[in-house]
Amino acid sequence: MLSRLTVCVSLASIFLGTESINIKWPSQLPFLQHGVHQNDLEKGDGMFRAMGPAPPRLGKQIPQEERDTWIVDCTSKLTKHECIKVVDGRNDTFWESIDVLPYNITIDLREVKNVNALSMRLLPDADLGGAVAGHKVYISRDKKAWKLVAFGTWFGDVEDKFAGFEPQLAQYLRLEATSATNGTEYIRIVDISEWGLTVNFPLVPVGVFIDPIGGKVISFSLYAHDRFGQGLTDYITLTATWDPTTYAISQRHIRETNHDMFCPGMVFDVNGRMVILGGETADKVSIYDPTKDEWTSVAPMKTARGYQGSITCATGKIFIVGGSWGPVGLDFGDRNGEIYDPEKDT
Repeated sequence: MLSRLTVCVSLASIFLGTESINIKWPSQLPFLQHGVHQNDLEKGDGMFRAMGPAPPRLGKQIPQEERDTWIVDCTSKLTKHECIKVVDGRNDTFWESIDVLPYNITIDLREVKNVNALSMRLLPDADLGGAVAGHKVYISRDKKAWKLVAFGTWFGDVEDKFAGFEPQLAQYLRLEATSATNGTEYIRIVDISEWGLTVNFPLVPVGVFIDPIGGKVISFSLYAHDRFGQGLTDYITLTATWDPTTYAISQRHIRETNHDMFCPGMVFDVNGRMVILGGETADKVSIYDPTKDEWTSVAPMKTARGYQGSITCATGKIFIVGGSWGPVGLDFGDRNGEIYDPEKDT
């Protein structure tokens, strides 16, 4: 089956210590400002600073004549859409593939530099499909020994995507796309920049816990992957589960509990089940059973609350106290303690 990979890559910033390489920079779009003090860089510390409309505050932009010397390789290319297009400084050209996933693109910087971040900018219609979802980022000094520095799954919208790792010396940068959004075989990218090993979740992890049986890391946000809002009726929770043994990240919408779990109380019961208490849906209680990989709704709390404290007692009962809000938004009234019995569901 023929497929295509459309990559409009503005390697918007491969950040290099006190230099920043900019490729195909669309001036009308925001980019990542990266702040690294030279002393911190020498210690291996890097940090993202902010999103903004101007060039990087630190470092100088590499001129196009230097970018024109770079060598770009890819695993597949279509005539007139070769992968060298990603460094030609133009916004109206792109790389297109004719094969099936996975794909990768490798950029030779022509000399060893400090690289420490990767950003990816998508095309305006990327939410319809064709955006990179599953991905891995590698660096190398000699194009023989490759080091995995970032991996994960990006959310399928049109927002810029980022991966970061500690500043490291490299001449070659490789991005591997292992899956695409909406099941498509073609992919569109717009920004790449670099910094040690990171896990890129497809949501903002508001809560995180470890499956005590399988060792998987389970994270959740709320009804959306990147925002919150009170008074909504769509009481669902988005989750992302990372398996450290396979690097795989799976996504799931928890609808069966009718519970938006934004900023709840969290505690394991004596059987190793995760109990999520309150949050955005402030009186709801949901339990995750790792032996069945199931979420269930149980008896609600007597006092609606979020941001509260909770602890499992020696008797197996759970004590809950405090909290910041109630059923009608922010409400800092009394939040007296209560006890939940998981065995009796009362």
